[in-house]
Amino acid sequence: TYYNAFANKGLWIEPLKRNIWQRHKSATFLFNGAKLRRRLPEWNDNNKKNEYNEGTFYTDQYSALLYLTGSNYIIEEADFNSNIPLGTLLDGDENPTKTTDYAVGTCMDIGLWLEDCKNVKVKKSTFSNAVFPVFVKRCDNLNFENITLKYAAQANRVIHSKDMALGAGIKLIQTKNVNINNVTGYKNLNATVEVETLNSNITVKGKSEYDYSNSLVIISSENVKIDWSAKNIVHGTGVLIRSSAPNEIGTKNITGKTRIENTSWCGVLILLDKT
Repeated sequence: TYYNAFANKGLWIEPLKRNIWQRHKSATFLFNGAKLRRRLPEWNDNNKKNEYNEGTFYTDQYSALLYLTGSNYIIEEADFNSNIPLGTLLDGDENPTKTTDYAVGTCMDIGLWLEDCKNVKVKKSTFSNAVFPVFVKRCDNLNFENITLKYAAQANRVIHSKDMALGAGIKLIQTKNVNINNVTGYKNLNATVEVETLNSNITVKGKSEYDYSNSLVIISSENVKIDWSAKNIVHGTGVLIRSSAPNEIGTKNITGKTRIENTSWCGVLILLDKT
């Protein structure tokens, strides 16, 4: 077990200048089942409450177990757990709901963070108990094979009236040429896979159980192929396909098949504007 207990002197620091494990050159990580853990992510209540937390004092907002940028990475047989505990979800007014046994933390904590990466392979690995167990931004040519994503959490300190601050197992932003094959999701809050926004040429094949809001989300992305199964969505849809904000690419060329069992609302929900 490798335990990340880095501290940052109690002061707010820009996210990528914080004490987190980072790598910027090619590397192969053969974890061989080793566990990567951290102390409980913390929010400092002296901070102004906003998404990016630009206050005076340190918090774990947008910190990660491992941050990678650059090209040519391989990760095999990893077990990332960011240590957000199970608890009771909060509603938009930050009052407790009747939904329990989902991960509930304070900060937008990340497990594996890939940013501006090319040529990354992740195999036979588990990512859990973070708001975003895997977070991907501006990357190209990624392959995820045989991965488990579970307990994507709520960040209750950043809840506001339009955002319940629910995380996803893997979130893709401004990314292209991604193959996600044989992914298994369990009890992720917003979705197991969230293709949002500005992504293209994405393939997603997998399944999930007991996700909360959705199982698979596709927003403002194009050329997405899916082969997806979902069971027991607690409070929403199996697959959500949606257009998004102005000036972003339209949602188009979504193909494939879905199998949805026992959802509280829709099996597949499609919300498109004129694009």
